[in-house]
Amino acid sequence: MAGGDKRVAFLGEHWGDLASVAGLAVSLIGFWLAVRAAWAAARAATDAKDLLTRYDCILEVSQALSAMEEIKRLMRDKAWTLVPDRCTVICQSLISGRVGFGRFSIEDDAALTGIIQQFQGIREKVERANVSGKYPAVANIIALVSKQSDELRAILVRLRSRAH
Repeated sequence: MAGGDKRVAFLGEHWGDLASVAGLAVSLIGFWLAVRAAWAAARAATDAKDLLTRYDCILEVSQALSAMEEIKRLMRDKAWTLVPDRCTVICQSLISGRVGFGRFSIEDDAALTGIIQQFQGIREKVERANVSGKYPAVANIIALVSKQSDELRAILVRLRSRAH
């Protein structure tokens, strides 16, 4: 039997075996591509979730900054009864943003904790003053709110720079 005839005979006898091997190879390649695509999709989903979480945090911090400006206006207008609620909004926004994002630097996390504590203190002072009628010096509290606002704005800038 010539060499060409042997190959034809071999292919004829083992066609099913060769097709099985080729099918296995195609299946393995397809499985590998599917796993790779699943990893890429999972990574993309995680990245999207992280980005949304970061933007939620930016929104919470922005709301806190807005409430700080409102507190200064309310104090200038001597609308003391509204101040504690705004302090609560600030604390809730910062806690939500901090817990939801959870990736602040040690310095920023400490600053956020300090800001939350400052506004809890302001809320307590104003609530006591609303009962007693003896209000603290507006200029001092506005200066404190402004200082905390500046610190929070710096945190927001850093947070936004990492959001892109």
